Amino acid sequence: MLGESGISFTGLYICGASSLIMLVLKLSVIDTWSWWRVLLPLGLFVGFNVTNIVVAFIYLSFAHIPERPDGDEADILEPVHGELILKPLREADRVLGSESANGT
Repeated sequence: MLGESGISFTGLYICGASSLIMLVLKLSVIDTWSWWRVLLPLGLFVGFNVTNIVVAFIYLSFAHIPERPDGDEADILEPVHGELILKPLREADRVLGSESANGT
């Protein structure tokens, strides 16, 4: 489920619930389990997220990010997006216009 910030906590809830279930099982029924096995889901969750953060920092430190263009980016990008949208429409209009002129 997404919070107001757009962050999903589902993975944390699943890992926490499974660790809690395993903790209850260790303390009540299965006393032969070691503590690493009980806390393994939370460890995997934390390890996965730490790995993602480290890889992101490494990528961003070596990635070539060009300088920002001068001027307003919306003014620079607007003609490109407008042309990408209008070009297929113009082509369709040309094709349909030629078909109706031919009588098909």
